Amino acid sequence: MKKWNTVLNIIIGSFIGAFVGYIIYTVWYYKTNPMLYVMQPRSWYLEILVRGLVTIFVIFFCMVIKAVIKRNAISICAAGVFLILLISVTLAVYGVKHGGGNVDNVYIADWEPSEIYSDEDIEGACQTVIEYFSMEFGGCTLTELYYAEDSYADEFEDLAESMNVDEAIILKNLRLM
Repeated sequence: MKKWNTVLNIIIGSFIGAFVGYIIYTVWYYKTNPMLYVMQPRSWYLEILVRGLVTIFVIFFCMVIKAVIKRNAISICAAGVFLILLISVTLAVYGVKHGGGNVDNVYIADWEPSEIYSDEDIEGACQTVIEYFSMEFGGCTLTELYYAEDSYADEFEDLAESMNVDEAIILKNLRLM
C-alpha cells in the first residue's frame, strides 16, 4: 500500500511541477514575443488553461485511487465533490461559445488601382478577412482595413511562398478595439 501511495504522490508531484514549468515558460515566451500572439484567434493563455484542467484531472484521479486504497469514505465523498467542481469548471471554460468578432462598422479604405490585383481580388481579400474575423476573434472589434498597395509586391511573393500557395495579398493597419 505504501508503494502505491509513493507512486501516486510522484505522479501528482510530476504533473504539478510540469504544469508550473509550462506556466513560467509560456508567460516568459509571451512577454518576450508578444507580436507572435497578436493575430491569433484565441488567447495566449488558453493552452495554460487546457493543461491546468488536465493536471487537475490527473490529481483528482490519483486522489480517488488513494481514497479507494485506504477505503476512506470521507475522502471518496470529497473526491466526488471535487469531480463536480472539475466538471463545472470544464463546462465554464469550454461549454460557452463566445462568438466571433464585431465587424459591424468596418471601414475599408480606398486604394489606388493595382497592377497586380483587380479590384474584385482586393475586395474579395477584404471580405475573407472580415468573415474570418467575425467567426474567430471573439471579444474584438475590427474597425479599419487597408490594401497594402503594390509597393509590397515582394512581400506578397514571400508570403505566398512561405504558405505554399499560388498568391497572397497583404492587408495592413488592421486596427482592433
